[in-house]
Amino acid sequence: MNTSKDINNLIAEEKLQVLDQVWESLISHGAEIPTPHWHEAVLENRLSGVESGELKFKSLDDVSSELLSETFTPEACLVHSDLTRDNKLK
Repeated sequence: MNTSKDINNLIAEEKLQVLDQVWESLISHGAEIPTPHWHEAVLENRLSGVESGELKFKSLDDVSSELLSETFTPEACLVHSDLTRDNKLK
C-alpha cells in the first residue's frame, strides 16, 4: 500500500494514474460507500426551492448557451447556491 511518502515521491503523471485507480475502485464498489447526511439536506433544500417556485430547472442547452455567452459570470452560479459563505445550508 502506498504511504504519503510514497505518493509524494511520484511525478504528477504517476499521481494521476493512482487517482484514476482509486476512482475506478470506488466506482466498482459504489453501493458500499455511504452517502453523507448533508447530501439529503441539500436535496431537500433544492426540492423545496423548486416546489416554491424560487428555483427552476434549466435545460442543458440553456445552461450551455449561458456558459458560452459573453454575459456569463461565475458569480451568477452562486445566486441559488445551497450553501452560504460559511458552508452552512441556507
